[in-house]
Amino acid sequence: MIRDYLLLRYLEERQFTDLFMSGHIRLNSLDFFWGEHDEPTKDGQIDTMEGLVCPIGAKSTNDCSRHDGYRYCNLLCCNRLIYTDHNDFIGWYTNEEMGKFGDFVVIVKDPDEFQRRLVDTANQLEYSCLCHPVDYSDNINWTRDVFDKAGDFAYQNEWRAALYRGLAVCEPIELFIGPINDIAEWCYTKELSHHLSRIFYDRDFRHTEQASYGNVTRAELARLFQEVG
Repeated sequence: MIRDYLLLRYLEERQFTDLFMSGHIRLNSLDFFWGEHDEPTKDGQIDTMEGLVCPIGAKSTNDCSRHDGYRYCNLLCCNRLIYTDHNDFIGWYTNEEMGKFGDFVVIVKDPDEFQRRLVDTANQLEYSCLCHPVDYSDNINWTRDVFDKAGDFAYQNEWRAALYRGLAVCEPIELFIGPINDIAEWCYTKELSHHLSRIFYDRDFRHTEQASYGNVTRAELARLFQEVG
């Protein structure tokens, strides 16, 4: 039995979906997810525990503070659709609560190749980039970084690409990785189960080989953001 995942990127409008499929990948800054902006957000997008730096011995978030450097981290956020492959049967579960993030969804059927294209593009621009699943915990410790979220958000089962540009700016950035029609497809969120059934029946997907992927380690990325702040 293989336990693996596909990536789902929920989007609000068809034009955003077309841009994503054509390889124009927009990454908001963590400042956006702190809610310190004028743009509207959805329930589940704001996590007060993100980007915390906690001293050893901290007992609560009152003993911690956000590190300004993390606000300059640009993020691409996707849902990890977990499935189990039993050779003659594939089982999966879709969380309908994720539908609140958009009426359209891009299904990335080859997560490894998608990550490789993101990191290759970041390399060309001399940016640091790490793709990694999010850890969910309410533990207060000094090691929390941009891949840590509060336990209340575990239902999102999130995967992220985190980008370090070395700039103290909060503006979104767009990476052009080229069209992804060969490794992804889109559908209306309400039709997701139907499309997944076909993808799994036809075995039109690839198993992942990389638990994380990037040109920088998680510890190195944390250090870079703490230095830029």
